[in-house]
Amino acid sequence: MQDKVFFDTNLWVYLFLSSSKTEDISKRDKIKDLLKDYPDIVISNQVLNEISNVLLRKYKIDNNYVEQHLRKLLNIVELYLLDDNNTFDALTLVNRYCLSFYDALIISAAIDANCNILFSEDMQDGFKIENKLTIINPFNSLSPT
Repeated sequence: MQDKVFFDTNLWVYLFLSSSKTEDISKRDKIKDLLKDYPDIVISNQVLNEISNVLLRKYKIDNNYVEQHLRKLLNIVELYLLDDNNTFDALTLVNRYCLSFYDALIISAAIDANCNILFSEDMQDGFKIENKLTIINPFNSLSPT
């Protein structure tokens, strides 16, 4: 059986941007490969909100474009809704692993959604959390430009 995986915000941002930089194109291609290789993908409402914020504020992308792509995204992923338990679990993870709160919240959601892998560029590659979740940076094998 294929692993259930969680995609962090940064992966979706690369996918939605239309950058012509070689590094960004390589990352976008890698994410497309992951989408084919892992059909059971989870994101949380936190990720959905972070994608919106980054695209709207940092990249000044049109609201309609963002909404259209988020709706498409929701057709291919499972949306995990955060609750108060995730907040308290995240606080425990912050203390146990010296994580930022928002990274811990992502990890809490991934664990609760029964994911085995969390794909993230921003967290420590290969780090194992609670013997349940492994963080993988999918871009580690990409050669720098």
